[in-house]
Amino acid sequence: AAEKGHVAILKLLLSRPDVDPGSKGRAHMTPLLFATNNGNEDDIVKILLGNDRAHPDFADKTGRTPLSLSVDYGHKGIVKLLVENKTVDPDSKDSEGRTPLSWAAASGRLDAVALLLEDDRVDPDTTDNPSRTVLSWSAGSGHEEVVKLL
Repeated sequence: AAEKGHVAILKLLLSRPDVDPGSKGRAHMTPLLFATNNGNEDDIVKILLGNDRAHPDFADKTGRTPLSLSVDYGHKGIVKLLVENKTVDPDSKDSEGRTPLSWAAASGRLDAVALLLEDDRVDPDTTDNPSRTVLSWSAGSGHEEVVKLL
């Protein structure tokens, strides 16, 4: 339901105590990961974030969180919802040591980079497993405006 954007069905499922909105399906994806991956903005993501069993930082099999996927795919509304939710770790690292800021910078998502930099929990100087910085990812991808912001 979350993956396909079926709001009414999602609400019905979440009303059942035997349904775990933090459960992982194929590729270790939770309903929130599916929703953010597919850009199912406001309604679905808001519903899931409002459910304390949804676990907004559960990662997929590569360690990517809903925020990491959202910034990479340019889902601005979802990024804003996730960053504003203080239970979400905006500086979580995936299996490669990359953070949401790293993905946003590499993808040239200026709005997401600016939003993440406003959060004191985000370290713009962090490095990933190959020791690349956020600035390195942005510059290497040719995103001049992001480089200026960093």
